[in-house]
Amino acid sequence: MEIMGGDGSEDSPLHSEETDEQAESANTELPLPAAFLDFLKTNGIDPSIYSAATAKNIPRYVRLKPGAESEICEIENEIGFKLKPVPWLSGFFSIPQQAKIASSEAYREGKIYGMDAASGAAVLALDVSPGEHVLDLCAAPGAKLCMLAEILRRSGTLAGIDISKHRLAACRTMLQKYGLEDCCRLFVADGTSFCLLPQRKPVGLLGSNEQDITGKYLYSIQATVINGSNPANIQAISCGEV
Repeated sequence: MEIMGGDGSEDSPLHSEETDEQAESANTELPLPAAFLDFLKTNGIDPSIYSAATAKNIPRYVRLKPGAESEICEIENEIGFKLKPVPWLSGFFSIPQQAKIASSEAYREGKIYGMDAASGAAVLALDVSPGEHVLDLCAAPGAKLCMLAEILRRSGTLAGIDISKHRLAACRTMLQKYGLEDCCRLFVADGTSFCLLPQRKPVGLLGSNEQDITGKYLYSIQATVINGSNPANIQAISCGEV
């Protein structure tokens, strides 16, 4: 089983993907904590790289939804900037920080994700293969979970865990937006004590012959509240609830 720990760094309904204004407010100069300055000095890191002036030149990133490659030119025309491929991270592109994506048709139609390259690198490092079982702890807001779902291609199993029901609701919204609502199972739970094993159901048949039955499985997107780690305390939530 592969385990992914979330860091909340990716854009999402809880982050700047929905509110481009956050990218602008990020340029506000704030004093660095003394302990952090000591850390930088000890490691020979120039504190100026964290200045607002430097931050203005840091790009933001988007991930192209698989299958939308033919629409890159259209997306570029819409947002008004070129998508520059990230050489070491397939499917990711850098754009200027001032680029607005939340109001674009490409974003609203689920053709691009606002997702930081660091989050994509975490998924890449996990080296997931179709057919594997993946547990994403601290899964909200969900951009990495969507990327994992697209790598698994509805094979194996995928479960997203977060202790916050509000954040997990945003995670569910993102999965639905990108058409991945049948690829993952969500749980409100403490990842340090989560103990449920995958519950799988067959996707279907490849043909009429019994030998053609696929080994692939999927999860329905059914958020579940777990009061503690005891499976007896599970309460199901329908997709329509928040």
